[in-house]
Amino acid sequence: MIPAGLEGVGTLESVELWVASCALASPIVSSLHNHQVRRIGFVRVRCSGAEGFGEIAAMDQTVGTDPRLDLVLRSIEEQWSPRLFEAARARGGDCPPSHAIAVLGPASAVDRQAAAALEMAVLDAELRAAGLSLARWLEVGGSSVAFGALRGIPADRSIDTFVADALDALTNGASRLRVKVDPSWALEPLSALRRAAPEALLQADANGSLGGSQGLKVLHGIDGLGLACIEEPLGTTDLAASASLAQQISTPLCLDETLSTPRVVRDALRYQACGVLCIKPGRLGGIRAALRALGEAQMHGVDCFVGGMFEAGLGRSALGALAGRPEATLIGDVVSAGTYLVEDPCHQNGPEGGSQPLFDEPGVGPWPDRTVAEVRWEHRRPGL
Repeated sequence: MIPAGLEGVGTLESVELWVASCALASPIVSSLHNHQVRRIGFVRVRCSGAEGFGEIAAMDQTVGTDPRLDLVLRSIEEQWSPRLFEAARARGGDCPPSHAIAVLGPASAVDRQAAAALEMAVLDAELRAAGLSLARWLEVGGSSVAFGALRGIPADRSIDTFVADALDALTNGASRLRVKVDPSWALEPLSALRRAAPEALLQADANGSLGGSQGLKVLHGIDGLGLACIEEPLGTTDLAASASLAQQISTPLCLDETLSTPRVVRDALRYQACGVLCIKPGRLGGIRAALRALGEAQMHGVDCFVGGMFEAGLGRSALGALAGRPEATLIGDVVSAGTYLVEDPCHQNGPEGGSQPLFDEPGVGPWPDRTVAEVRWEHRRPGL
């Protein structure tokens, strides 16, 4: 379901890039990275009728085919901003509507991230001009959504530390735990956590580390633990291999990094390569691309959840609204950024009573505090 279009926001005046460097409250260790600092990029689009911010999902530490943040910032500066102004000139100076942003350029991984951020910025302006929140525009019922928590591999690889930390997340309202694993950190910690929390909704996220014969042995070992899914076990874009593995284990196989384009999402569904999709708007090209992917999953009867990339509060607010759609059948990565960042530059409201409140003011979400984020670049319309 793609919502109705919104009114224009007037003459395009400027595009700005902002960057905030945010420390994680606790390092998140996966099979690929030790995440300790998250630089977050924002794009600001100013028009005569309204202005809006978009958040760039790309990180400095990449996963799969995801581009680095600096490449996306450069693409917006050198390619996408000029295209936006060129498209505005063709419209008599008016900013192109958010639904038209994706067609202004090619569709490489960098381009999808850039287009997603610009689409969010223009949509944010449109929603603010219309007096609508993103959740209301998406016709989301309710004012909050259930949230999951992510737990990485402990630095000391202590199972006791891991279980205590995971149980603390459940005590603090998380309805699902997503656990990072690798070939040497899977069966024992997950078994211990299952014994400590027999009814908990658990997911294992391998980040592509469980390929080969050793990985298959680990997968069969954790297959009987009642996991909601095993995410990205193989680390390959070979959908036939994922489809074959999905037939060999009873736990639903989830694809995340593999879903690099909307076409790959469609192919994964067509080839029955997974039982769960992790939908990330920034990777697929924006909020509308994510909506289409959610709808396609629903048509194929495949569960999906909205995944996160350690966003600030603006990006997290967008994920929360998408997670409120009925097509998102599993609990997503939507808890507020302040639960994992030392300082959320957007000051998003935190969870309450086991659920994450949705942003209920006009726009996509709260804007970054410009005393925390720094201007990196600005492009103004000639004459301003």
